[in-house]
Amino acid sequence: CIAAFGYPSSDEPPAAEMGEGSKKEYAVNEIVEGKFEGKERWFEAKVLEVGEANLKLKWTYDDDVPATEVPLQDIRKVPPIPTDKLHIYGDERGRMEVELKVLNLIEAKMDGYVTNNPRESDSHDGLGWSILPLMNQGELKAKLIGKGGTVRIKIGKTCGSALEYIGPYAYIIGTGLERRSTIALLEQVQLSSAGGIPEVPAVLDRICTQLDVPGEASSIVIGKRRSTMNAIEEETKTLTFWVPKKPKPQEEEDTKKSEEDKKELEVKEGVIVEGKHEGKKGIRWFKAHIIEVLPTGEDGKKRVKVRWDYDEDETSEMPVEDLREPQEEPAFEEKKDDEGAVKPIAIFGEDRARKRVQLKIMNQVLMKCPDYYEDLEEAASDSVLTVEKCKLTPDEIKICSQERRDTACRAAGCICEPVGDFWLLAGTDSERALGQDYLKWVSMESPSVTDANERVDVDMLMVPQEKKNNLNEDVLADVEDDTETFIFFDDGADAVGMENSVRLLVCGRDEARRGDAVAQLTRRQDEKPESKNNKSDEEDDYGYKGGGSSSWKKQSYGEKSSSDYDKGGGQSWPSKKKWADDADSWSSKPKKKIWEDDGDDFDYSSWGDKSGKSKSSW
Repeated sequence: CIAAFGYPSSDEPPAAEMGEGSKKEYAVNEIVEGKFEGKERWFEAKVLEVGEANLKLKWTYDDDVPATEVPLQDIRKVPPIPTDKLHIYGDERGRMEVELKVLNLIEAKMDGYVTNNPRESDSHDGLGWSILPLMNQGELKAKLIGKGGTVRIKIGKTCGSALEYIGPYAYIIGTGLERRSTIALLEQVQLSSAGGIPEVPAVLDRICTQLDVPGEASSIVIGKRRSTMNAIEEETKTLTFWVPKKPKPQEEEDTKKSEEDKKELEVKEGVIVEGKHEGKKGIRWFKAHIIEVLPTGEDGKKRVKVRWDYDEDETSEMPVEDLREPQEEPAFEEKKDDEGAVKPIAIFGEDRARKRVQLKIMNQVLMKCPDYYEDLEEAASDSVLTVEKCKLTPDEIKICSQERRDTACRAAGCICEPVGDFWLLAGTDSERALGQDYLKWVSMESPSVTDANERVDVDMLMVPQEKKNNLNEDVLADVEDDTETFIFFDDGADAVGMENSVRLLVCGRDEARRGDAVAQLTRRQDEKPESKNNKSDEEDDYGYKGGGSSSWKKQSYGEKSSSDYDKGGGQSWPSKKKWADDADSWSSKPKKKIWEDDGDDFDYSSWGDKSGKSKSSW
């Protein structure tokens, strides 16, 4: 989008004149100026109620001053604030999201300019706005923001909406479903306690995966001070919470009978109740106090007037049938003496991100309970993504470094995670098939793709032998990262007798990305690569020498297999890694740091190398 300030329109209406007026000029929640107790000075106040000759005002200068009835002649409009007109150009959703950002900036500069008169929520299911008052006037907003705003970003990304917090309100942009999902998740996060939420509303089913965790493994899954799960959430941009265990059929019947046997609600002043609000976001219950029992209406229904706990200035008249006794919130305190119980965990996020978290949790469970899942593939599969075991042998798995595995599967479009003694691939049938092929090539000590000419997912580039060194592992890694492809040299040129050339294969499910990669490689083969370190003949911090080239051959990581390493079975890297010096070989790209090290006690060896500096070879 493009935004620019423009000249004021000549047909804009004149600013409202100050002075006394009729009640029709004022609205509830409007900010006005009034004379306190008839004195001469004017003070800012918020309109609570509009009467025939008076307005009920809440003075903004001091929250302890009670609301006051003020006659209309002692009230005036607030002087209008000079404004400029901002023009925003772009598609509808983009314009709305820029407008939301601008509103947030304005409120940050002029407190109350936006929140004193919040816009109305759209009632249609198309692209629109929803404005949600946060609980307890925003007292729980910290839960919704998170460190550096991460929780807000995750909620918006998970639900597919644009989300900002402006004062005590959540402003949401999206389709009707996206907005309803965002509202439901915001409410659950605000109600969260001890890492758990009360329930998973039906509107969130499409963005939620639930997984049973044995009680004895729950501490491993979460980690000390929740460090393990925080790290997983940060990597995958997801949210996870414990949820109440679903009752068995007999338990549901007992609960229903208990509800039927409840005594009739006591209706009198001072009684604490919960009032029902039913709207496009579903049925919600909020705590309130009965402040007045009203006469029975013409419809024969008993009615009361209540004051809502979330806002002491907010009152409503409602039928008694829309009230109920306060419900106890579920307790989520972990009981150490209940380790045998199953604890369901809810994962909120995009489909593939949820699947990655599910597989990581299953891997952690198997560290504590090795026989918990009878059939891994069945336990990990769902209606969205099917899971199958990687077909590599244990010896072939040892050859594959984690970063090359991740690169290959990213290019194939599938997910690959270690679970127990296996690697599991998740994705569509075609994505998993490509993943199996790419991992097979990764596991070869000397890669050879005999059917490269017939494959629709592989492009080739013949590189003159004298230019091969320009396409070193750092260059290939840069291109792979930029295009989400999987690139390597194989023996294809030798097979057809081209002694002065080598064949470079560019693999991936996306034809356009492969074409981009080939174009970059064609250009960069004629450019001398920049060295990423100044070490040549000296051994670097990781125990290898020379110009950054390493071999396909297996590194001497020690006796433990990569599956042991991924399971967190102990640090299996030796203090010095041995690297082959074959100049014609290639290895893994430099690994970026995945986990944020904020001083916690998380055992990073459970998920990979904490250092993030490893240049492990094939």
